[in-house]
Formats: sequence, structure tokens, C-alpha cells
Amino acid sequence: MMAADTIHKMIIFGFIFPFYAIDSLKILHSSIPQMIDATNLSSSTAITLDCSYSYDSGDIKLVIRWFHNDSPEPVYQWIPESNIRYVSELIRPYFDHNFTINNDNYSKYRALRLNLLQLQQQRLLQIQLLSGNYTCVISSIANQDSRQIQLIIYVPPRLFEFHFIELSANHIALECLIENVYPEPQMLLLFSKQNHHSNYLELLSSSINITHNENCNNKMTDDSCQSLLYNASIQHSIDSILTAGTIYECRIKLRGTYYVRKKRIKIIFPTNYDDDRMKSTNLIRMSNGDNNNNRLSLLFLHFK
Repeated sequence: MMAADTIHKMIIFGFIFPFYAIDSLKILHSSIPQMIDATNLSSSTAITLDCSYSYDSGDIKLVIRWFHNDSPEPVYQWIPESNIRYVSELIRPYFDHNFTINNDNYSKYRALRLNLLQLQQQRLLQIQLLSGNYTCVISSIANQDSRQIQLIIYVPPRLFEFHFIELSANHIALECLIENVYPEPQMLLLFSKQNHHSNYLELLSSSINITHNENCNNKMTDDSCQSLLYNASIQHSIDSILTAGTIYECRIKLRGTYYVRKKRIKIIFPTNYDDDRMKSTNLIRMSNGDNNNNRLSLLFLHFK
């Protein structure tokens, strides 16, 4: 008997039998977090949630189960000895029954392979239900191990604008707004002064205004038109003279994802205005910071 062995007791027909379990059943690797753009799916769009594990002959009655979020019922279960598989209604429309991760009889059906093309035709509610934490639990009579994997299905903004608005005759503000995003967005307004463009500071802005989009014509809306897509906007009042070389940035993030987009406005010429006379035409260059591809356009702001 090895010193590292664990003594267990097993009851069979009313008799207690001791046995020794070596901690051999162990998850070795798991999939990295998955993030899927629900608006950019193709026929090849599929994800694989996988947990590879080690086991030996002492791991009898091996069971592989997958759980979603905090649900006590598995969304998937496979018993290799009987080759019985269970797939829940949540993932059944997307589950690939023919997929195998390898040819080993005790691990070939361990992974979840989900074909997500159908999500383009689904209500957003289904996208929200599929997103979340997936936990693989590998167990035998003697041992058990588990590992959690995150799956986020997101919807990028259909509209993303960043511009100046005129609040009154002598008052302007920065405004950033987005429409039709999921999950809930975060927004920041930043600025960088001339010769300090590597150092962006956050502007003290009004709080972000987040609402649900209630556009019933959007296909990602449930039957009662209670859309789960978000709209959001944020403003910052400009109370000082605009300085040439200053860059303003609106940065958006989708909560729980690595998704980030940004747009910038650069002040080209000084404004030289005061509160009593705002009569200059201000030339401002805007750059779209999406995917590190800066596309320049010109914006003219006319003050009377």
C-alpha cells in the first residue's frame, strides 16, 4: 500500500469493503474563454468546450458532465462504460452529435461542440441563455475534478458616434452614443494634451445613460418586444477654450468581454473664442480607432 493512497469505504449489499484510490483522475487542460460575435457568424462558426483529463483502471464508473452557470442539472452527460449521452434542450439545437475529440473510448465524447450559425436567426434571449460559465465535472467512484470555462456571445454596436453638440448659443459638449449592443456596455471619455498623446486622462463626465432598445423591427427581440439590446450615451460639457493638439477619445467596452472600440477627435486649430463671441469656424479632425485602422474625416463646427 502506498502512503499517498486514500482509504475509502464502499458499501455493497450491506457489507463495507475498504479500497484504495490513487488520485489519478485529474483535469489536465481546458478550453480558453470563448467570445463570439453574434453578428458575424458563418457556416464554419463552431466552438469547442473541452476538458482533457488523465485516468487509470482504478477510475471505474467514469462520468463526464457539463453544467451551465449555477444550474444543478447538467446540460450534457456522457457515461463511457455504457456509451449513454444526454443533451439538454438548452444546447440541443446547436450540439454536434457526431463530433469526437479523439478515438479513446473513455474520452472521445468528453467535449461540447456547438454550431452557432443558427444564432443569427434566433432571438437575443437565446443568445443570453447560452452565454455564461460552463463547468466540466469529471468523476469516478474514487475521484472527481472540475474546471470552469466562460462563453460570451456578444453583439457589437450597430451605431457608434462621437461628436460635439451645441447645448446653447455659448455652450458646447462632447457626446458619445452607441446603439444595439450586448452585454451591458461601459463608456469612458478621455483626453490627451498636445505632446502627451501616450497619456490619456479620464474626463469628469455625466454618468452614462443606459437604456434597452425597444425596436420591434430588430430580429434579436423577443415576442413581447422586450429587447435585451442596450443603447448608451455619455456627455461632457466643454467649459474651457479648445486647445490645438488636444485629442478627445470615447472608449467603449462590453462587460465581461475583451471587446473594445474607440473613436477620437483631434483639435487642429485653436478656437480663440470667448463666452461673448463665438464666431470662428473650428476645423476638427476625427479619427476612427477601430481595429487600429485610423480613417480620417473632417468635421466643421459652426458657432454664431
